[in-house]
Amino acid sequence: MTFLFLISILVSFDISGLINFIYFNTSGYNTLFAFRTASKNPKDTELKIFFLGHFFLVEVKITNYISRALRSAPPKSIWNKSVRAIHTHNKVPFIWVYDITKLTPGSEILNCLVKGAPFKTKTHCASVLKTTRNSVRLYLDSNKILNNKWIISSFELSNEQLSKFLIPSTVWEVITGELLGDGYISYDPVNKPLINGRIEFTFAAKILYYVNYLKFNVLAPICTSHEPTPWSNPKMESKGPTQYWFSTKRLPVITNLYQIWYKQIDGKYIKVLPLNIEELLTPIGLAQIATPPLTLSDSKAPTYISNHQCPMAIKFHKWCKW
Repeated sequence: MTFLFLISILVSFDISGLINFIYFNTSGYNTLFAFRTASKNPKDTELKIFFLGHFFLVEVKITNYISRALRSAPPKSIWNKSVRAIHTHNKVPFIWVYDITKLTPGSEILNCLVKGAPFKTKTHCASVLKTTRNSVRLYLDSNKILNNKWIISSFELSNEQLSKFLIPSTVWEVITGELLGDGYISYDPVNKPLINGRIEFTFAAKILYYVNYLKFNVLAPICTSHEPTPWSNPKMESKGPTQYWFSTKRLPVITNLYQIWYKQIDGKYIKVLPLNIEELLTPIGLAQIATPPLTLSDSKAPTYISNHQCPMAIKFHKWCKW
């Protein structure tokens, strides 16, 4: 392009001079000397006509070649516009961000929309969310939740599209039953208040089938896909794992639960019975209370609860159309 542009400028100033220059340089000094000699001799008109006719033909050919080349290549201004169009074709016009922690059944979309959204740039979006621009790029339209809190989309989502990120109410009903037992929330409001809480569970190895059912079916929306962690009793290592442990994801909503279930007493945070327990406790929650104690070991099974009640809890969940 640069070569053709320079050629076009030179041609516009003096096409004859350019052609003569090219011709003399390519034809050698003998031709140049012969032409000058013929020009000094006014009688030698035939030689002068020969050279002038030859120059004219060469000039026409080169001029036609340059004209065709310029016509086939777009002007520089048009080329720049084309390049800009290519780079901006995939540019996201707006970035919509939704806070799923504010998502409840029947809630309005505007209540979940992050303040300032939609954003015009990834940089602005990252600044508001206090994350990196690369994180915004990776989670944009990925159908994944950033920091277990934000859904990032290049288009406005409908209630139906957002509803798939809504954690079913039955999950929290089960959590209520588990927290009434040995389940507990791991959260440090003093030293690590910015790290969200998670709910941890420990079950006897004998009911591993129920542990898997609880983790991968009932609580799947708030758990990872990793297998439960086995724990062995140092005094009984030869018998294999005696307990299995797993936890939920760290979620803002679980941090909120901590404020309900735990109170500071004598400088320590202790689990207490929520004041609104009548609202929180449902038949599904009662089914969780009917399961064996979470830390039950094979040798210390109490007489008032037997392990056969785990299948009963599973059937109850299915009966409630889990």
